[in-house]
Amino acid sequence: MGLSLFLIIAWRIWLNRNEILFRGSDFLLPQTLPFGVKYSEEYIAARGMGNTAVGHKQAKWCKPDADMIKINCDGAIFQLEDCSGWASIFRTHEGLVILTGAGRMEPLLEPDVMEATAIFK
Repeated sequence: MGLSLFLIIAWRIWLNRNEILFRGSDFLLPQTLPFGVKYSEEYIAARGMGNTAVGHKQAKWCKPDADMIKINCDGAIFQLEDCSGWASIFRTHEGLVILTGAGRMEPLLEPDVMEATAIFK
């Protein structure tokens, strides 16, 4: 339990820090260790409950034809900041990066709209 407990407590301290910075919450240090121990015990117990395989396929970049450029775009929404974000990368069939971009836009737009917007930025 040693390493997993350490990692869980470190994660919880980091989470508490973010709660203080972004939500103005109080830091409750006395609760951090009991939370870590309980969470670690529950994790270890859950791992022993059985192995239900979930199919996760590793995403793999597929190269385009030799005379094509592949454009990958992504969009995200940041509700707390009331804005959206976009990113794009343009690559050759050899995987060489031609162009990249990322940015923030207001107002809050849906991710698919941001992905489409990323192509033109």
